[in-house]
Amino acid sequence: LGAGTNCGTGTVVIMDEGFDGGIPADWLVTDEDGSGLVWTDIAGSGEGGNYTGGAGEAACASSDFFGSASYDTWLLSPLMALSGTLGAVLDCDANFQNFAGYDYFYCDVSYDGGGSWTNLLTWNEDHGSLWGPTFEHVTLTFAAGSATTKLRWRYYDPVAHYNWYAQIDNVVVGAEVLGDNPCNLYMDVKPGACPNWFNRQGHGLLPIALLGTAGFDVSLIDMDTVMMHRWDGLGSPVAPYAG
Repeated sequence: LGAGTNCGTGTVVIMDEGFDGGIPADWLVTDEDGSGLVWTDIAGSGEGGNYTGGAGEAACASSDFFGSASYDTWLLSPLMALSGTLGAVLDCDANFQNFAGYDYFYCDVSYDGGGSWTNLLTWNEDHGSLWGPTFEHVTLTFAAGSATTKLRWRYYDPVAHYNWYAQIDNVVVGAEVLGDNPCNLYMDVKPGACPNWFNRQGHGLLPIALLGTAGFDVSLIDMDTVMMHRWDGLGSPVAPYAG
């Protein structure tokens, strides 16, 4: 006996945001400090342009134009449904100008809709040049599998200072998914029995375990794609009983 299913991997785009219309309505901006300094578009921040290397608009928060104040402002993405995916990659362009080590730029991910956060990136130094033209392209990988995944960009200084700014643009999240190419699986007939003899003339159900590897997670198998076949290729494949 042998078994096969669809496997191989491909990439699908889950999010592609260039902020061309400003901060989208399904994104959330918060003012955790209450100072009034928050993420907004370029004009709203007071800055003079997009310093991330992107064209048009960018998400921006500027201490330089706001003035001396403490601040803690979050920019939160919409929920992303990443259940059933193998992993995710975030790409974005950014320009962050730090002043004297006072302020911070974070990128975090939440797998429970924002209830808790895992840090992906922390900056406390310049990335890119002041007002461009150089910038930083960021590529971050993070776990998938959650239907309530959310990203957060945080611009933070707990003490009143007169700092510079943070900008992001061209946010793209891609997820790795199982492809449509057939492949063979390892399996164990009558798991728990060794040797695992069975009577070909018998009736009833024969338990079979599909075996994974370090690079193949059997929990992601779509059982509707599994087919059983003779090892020598004779006869037609049949679907296993899943009742």
